[in-house]
Amino acid sequence: MPLTAAQLDTLGVITKISSSLSLIGCACIVIEFARSRSSFNSFMGRIILALCATDALDCIFKSIGRWGLAAGNSSLLCQLQAAAIQYSILESALLIWALAISAVYISVFRGSADVLRRLEWPMIATCVCIPIPTAIVPIFLTPINGVRMFGDADQWCWIAKPYAIYQIYLWFVWLWTVMAFNTAAFLIARSVISAQLQANALLRTESPGDAARRLLLKRMLAYLLSFVIAWTPSTINRLVQLTLGTSVFELSVWQSIFSPMRGMANCIAYFYASRPDKRGATQLRTMGCVLGPLSRADGSARFSFGDSSVLCSVYGPAPVRTRDEKLDQATVSVVFNPVSGVSGTQERLYERYIREVVEALVLSAMHPRTAINITAQVLANDGSILATAMNAVLLALVDAGVPMQATCAAAHAIINRDGSLLLDPVALEVEEGQSAHTFVFDTAADGILAVDSAGLFTQEEFDACFELTSMAAKTVLAFMRKAIERKIIKEQQS
Repeated sequence: MPLTAAQLDTLGVITKISSSLSLIGCACIVIEFARSRSSFNSFMGRIILALCATDALDCIFKSIGRWGLAAGNSSLLCQLQAAAIQYSILESALLIWALAISAVYISVFRGSADVLRRLEWPMIATCVCIPIPTAIVPIFLTPINGVRMFGDADQWCWIAKPYAIYQIYLWFVWLWTVMAFNTAAFLIARSVISAQLQANALLRTESPGDAARRLLLKRMLAYLLSFVIAWTPSTINRLVQLTLGTSVFELSVWQSIFSPMRGMANCIAYFYASRPDKRGATQLRTMGCVLGPLSRADGSARFSFGDSSVLCSVYGPAPVRTRDEKLDQATVSVVFNPVSGVSGTQERLYERYIREVVEALVLSAMHPRTAINITAQVLANDGSILATAMNAVLLALVDAGVPMQATCAAAHAIINRDGSLLLDPVALEVEEGQSAHTFVFDTAADGILAVDSAGLFTQEEFDACFELTSMAAKTVLAFMRKAIERKIIKEQQS
């Protein structure tokens, strides 16, 4: 029994509501990418943005509803609507396939961003070009018994009912092939990562990398579920139509709800599987600082990025031991203590890094034959610890009244294996990054005072890190200036 006019109108209203919600989801992803421009620098970021554009195209033409049919099955509007829907749904499935490939390559095979970049354009070209014939050729096929292939598909113009079998060939075979591949990819990744986690459990160790692996499984599962939710009702409805030769209103309602909702489903998956603390890629964690927490030190400060916190004390300029004495300048010494245990090689490197930065900042010639002793105690380490310590040292020097020729601000960023950038990463993100970069910016010269880089990266990636951390350092500096101003005002009032 064909659907009545009232039922078709109901389906049209439902489709428009679902399409509108989906467009809102697509807009949220675009806004997030505009806020976090470095996300577009990664292969997976560009795939997600392309998926968002494809979902938006599908929503726009599905929101037209039966207007194309009202203009006539052979009208330009109807044929354009059908071609756009056919193209967008197939391209969407192929882009999800590309996401699954890149996720497995990075997580299971520990692949590099360079290889992904070489594969990027062939994969994108495949996703873009394969749907074109399936969308264009049906427009020019000779009608059978006066019925064109693109025509009445109940809710909108698509493959008409007399050609229902081609819905299987041109769409649902592709759909569930991709679905089977993505499910297999998830199971393989789950198997490999679970084995790694079990090995760590036997050794009774828990590393930040374990949390990162769990997050990856969470991401893959989120996109897999969004895929199933969006397309299962459509598949059931079209198969029932093909079997019974007629439409079932209730099933058509479910299809009208979920089929245009891909944009919203992918939006939920994107934000659900975002950074562990739900920040954008270029967003700093909440900063905190306290000036003068130690009463016996000449200057002290505590600075934090999120859960990473460092307490710093400064003693001096003070008398120096004869063997460390310098006739023309002050001697700077730095001690960097970890959260627990004794200092190791990494802490020695941090001490040298901080000492060289302080020597470049402090007007040491004003205090010859004296010592400036700095102690940085890590209270909690959840990533970006060197940048956190460097900012704490600067605030402690200011609190001690040590003369300096300039101030500085530090920020940290990492480059992931897919080429994307993350500002102020937490520990589990650092564990899974391909390279890490800490920049200290000289606010007087408006340039780099020092940089600490580790890992594999290209010149372009380094430049992108510089730009990202440069903007972040300005935010950090403004925060520290306000903290200093608040202390000065408080001291003047007391």
